[in-house]
Amino acid sequence: MIAGNAPPGAVDDAPTAPELEAAADRENGKTIALAHLKRGTGRAAVPPHAEGPLMSSPAEVTASAPPLAHTEVPAQVREHAALVAALGGTPTERAKKYRNAVKSPTAWINNLAAVLHSDAPEVDTTSIEGGYTATITINTPVGAVVGSGAGTNQKTARAVASLGIVLHLFSLT
Repeated sequence: MIAGNAPPGAVDDAPTAPELEAAADRENGKTIALAHLKRGTGRAAVPPHAEGPLMSSPAEVTASAPPLAHTEVPAQVREHAALVAALGGTPTERAKKYRNAVKSPTAWINNLAAVLHSDAPEVDTTSIEGGYTATITINTPVGAVVGSGAGTNQKTARAVASLGIVLHLFSLT
């Protein structure tokens, strides 16, 4: 009988030791790679909120946004007319602009870059087990702002990262 041509379940079909070792190495490699990602020593750091189940839709991301904590225009923002225009000058404007930013954080970040005459946001998306991570960097008058997030797909990961930037910009002190 030629090797590999035995009927299913025959001894000849059992995996060999090297095949078992290769399978274990692949599984161990995934575990090691994921651990590196979680510690931030690999391709991208998985944000702390990614420990549980990953968010699966941008709607799930925006539904989890907290209410606006500060109603006044932060001092850092007051120094920059373009940021005041983007984030709102009065408490009512800020609340309205915050709601719009939270509804669609990715689009809001892209529009903010255009309003600030900044480069387009830099997006780095990385595949992880069970989904993706995204890291977004946007240049603003108060410096570069970085947001990171994870989701079951690239669009959701980017929405989580964008929401992090929105929350940061609206809470500058």
